[in-house]
Amino acid sequence: MLPDRQVNIRIDFGFKLANLFAILVGIEVLFLLIDTVVTCCGLVTHPKLRLLLDITYEANIPTWFSSTQALVTGIVALLVGQVRSKQSERKLAKGWYLTGAFFIYLGIDDAAQIHERVSTFINDVVKDGDGNAFISAIMDLLPSYHWQLFFLPVFILVGILMTWFLYNEFKHKSALPVFFAAMSCYAVAVGLDYIDGIPSNYRVAQEYLSFSTAEMVHLSRAIEEFLEMLGTTLFMMSFLLVYEPSVSNKGES
Repeated sequence: MLPDRQVNIRIDFGFKLANLFAILVGIEVLFLLIDTVVTCCGLVTHPKLRLLLDITYEANIPTWFSSTQALVTGIVALLVGQVRSKQSERKLAKGWYLTGAFFIYLGIDDAAQIHERVSTFINDVVKDGDGNAFISAIMDLLPSYHWQLFFLPVFILVGILMTWFLYNEFKHKSALPVFFAAMSCYAVAVGLDYIDGIPSNYRVAQEYLSFSTAEMVHLSRAIEEFLEMLGTTLFMMSFLLVYEPSVSNKGES
């Protein structure tokens, strides 16, 4: 789907992208169903085994899948950048390289819990009174998680730049609606994470749903993690659609 000049690069996936999409989404839905059975229904009582399958917990099977998928998505973006580079589109190649680096960082962050650990550090500094008075005052004004003060503006800026860049790359292509669906999943996930840091929001929801506070928190976090994984899958699909002609025309010279 890369226009303008023909590049002699052919990637044979050996299967349709729709099949890959179905497999990845199926795994993500399975994680959500397993989490419901294990956590909400209480069919698994051993705490270590429950944490191994808990979609809202870190350093377990769902987290491994999520971080690996983000890394692979970043690598796919780097490959698209390589194609653009071979087309002598160096400015566009740089955009793809930065996009790839961003997703690789997301994968590393997911696996290493970078923003969670930074948040814990900030909380400890503020509580101990060792931090700067100005920073402490800002923290008091922030109703949700403290990590959002430092990371969220960067993520928003990168999201705006990436949206502008990829919109121009995908314009009039089948990848565009897939890309917007991915952005929507990420936006809703970020919104749920913000709400998660304000416990009073759950009391409002409990007026309409017969869930305990713990159940509401877990449900919100489970949906958030599912949307992040689904969003990454959609990003990967939008990037792979760039290579679709190489798959459909693999028999041509």
